[in-house]
Amino acid sequence: MSEFLLNSYTAASLDVPVLFISGDERICTLAKDLVPGITTVVTKRGVGSSTFCVPVSTVRSSIHSGVVQALCGPFDTRKVILPQSFTYEVTFKDWKKAYQMSFYPGMKAVDAFTDRLISDTWLDVVTAHSFVVY
Repeated sequence: MSEFLLNSYTAASLDVPVLFISGDERICTLAKDLVPGITTVVTKRGVGSSTFCVPVSTVRSSIHSGVVQALCGPFDTRKVILPQSFTYEVTFKDWKKAYQMSFYPGMKAVDAFTDRLISDTWLDVVTAHSFVVY
């Protein structure tokens, strides 16, 4: 789960539209897949093990223009539709941490390193994520 997905679903659970994102080319593409009306500004592009960055002055100007464009609405076309239910799965490097976190309410061990939570409520996923990952 990307930070964008986490925050977009949280916004949707509060009936808040998702208007703008800036970042690497891949996250901007993923954002447009989830929110077709979103305004994006690509600040860098990865190729293999290299990153091509846009100059800072260009990025500042592009972000400013993008935010202005994003705030010009209509906002209702940029709301994320939440799934009916959520499956949150975490794979830990340490089996002891996986075992400990399997006791989180609703969390079930899938294997020695992986735990899973299934819920119809997004807030359950956000709360679990905050507890078991951080």
